[in-house]
Amino acid sequence: WFTAVDPDERIDEVICVGTGRHTDPEHIADDTTILLCKLRSGKLIKIRVDMLSNRPHQMGYYALQGTRGVYEAARMEGQPGHVWVAKGASDEARHWLPLSDFDSMLPPKWLSPPEEALRSGHGGGDYFVVDDFIRAIRDGEPPAIDLYSGLEWTAAGLCSQLSIANGGAAVKVPDFRVASERPLLLDAPGPRS
Repeated sequence: WFTAVDPDERIDEVICVGTGRHTDPEHIADDTTILLCKLRSGKLIKIRVDMLSNRPHQMGYYALQGTRGVYEAARMEGQPGHVWVAKGASDEARHWLPLSDFDSMLPPKWLSPPEEALRSGHGGGDYFVVDDFIRAIRDGEPPAIDLYSGLEWTAAGLCSQLSIANGGAAVKVPDFRVASERPLLLDAPGPRS
C-alpha cells in the first residue's frame, strides 16, 4: 500500500515485541507479536500477528490510516469494510462510506475472480500474486512486487525476530538497492572438491 503512493518509499527500521509462548509453549513463535515498521519518510506501519492464540481466526482484518483517508476492513465475517476520504468532506459531512461504494475503482478480475482464485486461499490473494508473477515472466513486464521489495519485506520479518530477541530494540532493515548495505554471507558454502 505504501509504495502505491510513493514507489521509492521503503521500510527503514523495525521494532517488534511479543507476548511470549503461552497457548502452545512447544511452538517457537510468540502467541502474538506487534511489529512497528518505520518508513524512510517517517510514516509508521503497525502489524499485529496472532497465529497461536485460541481466539477465532481473523485473517482478513486490515486498517490503513492516513491524514486524508482511512480504510477499515470488516472485523467480523459478513460485515462490510468502510472508507473515509477527506477530499471535499466538510466537518458536517465527515462519515464512513461502505467499501462497496468504491467497487468501480477495482480491476474487473478482482470483482469477478475466476473459480481457481476463489479456491486458492486467502480470499483469492494467493492466486493473484502467482498470476502476476507468471504474467510478468510470460509478457516480460516488471512484476508488481520486484526483487528489492521482496527482499526488503522478507528482511523486515527477519529483523523483527532480531528485535524481539533484543527486547524490542530497533533494528535497521538493509536497503538492498545500496551495495554497501547488503548483508554479506559469512561462511557461505563454496564449491566442494
